[in-house]
Amino acid sequence: MLSKLRESTGIHISAGLLLILTLLSIGLSRYYPASWWLTVTLVLLTIIKGQQITDVFMELKHAPGNWRFLLLAYAVVIPILLGGILYL
Repeated sequence: MLSKLRESTGIHISAGLLLILTLLSIGLSRYYPASWWLTVTLVLLTIIKGQQITDVFMELKHAPGNWRFLLLAYAVVIPILLGGILYL
């Protein structure tokens, strides 16, 4: 029962973190002009959100290493590619 409560609390904290990071991304992109530091900040926020989704919501924190790293790499590589494409 206590472990279920801890899991539930962790999911709620992660959901709150995802909500805050999403609102922060929207606010930064809306009120600041496009620049390299804004792109880097948004890419970092996207990577953090991808890590939260992979580890908490997909419950892959204790999965075999290859599966976890494959999904974490996806959450890192795609935002970096998109950020790079923006400046090409």
